[in-house]
Amino acid sequence: MTALGTSSSGGGARSFAEAGTYGLRDRSRDNLMRLRDVIERTKLSRTTIYRRIGAGTFPSSTKISEGLVAWYETDINEWVANPMGWSMT
Repeated sequence: MTALGTSSSGGGARSFAEAGTYGLRDRSRDNLMRLRDVIERTKLSRTTIYRRIGAGTFPSSTKISEGLVAWYETDINEWVANPMGWSMT
């Protein structure tokens, strides 16, 4: 896992303090996970992760710089705890 301290918003990307899956959250202390860490934690392939994001059944990534995205660890942990019941709504 990689903890990264900055985030930039734009082009549909989310920011640290934002309306997340379950409402407004303070993301300032939440770790960010890179794709390789998400794959390791969820045991899903890259293709499956992006397919599920498109379907709304997996947490969206956050753009942290040009060409670099990460996922909030809390969102991934919530998905791992209940993958069949998780949704963006």
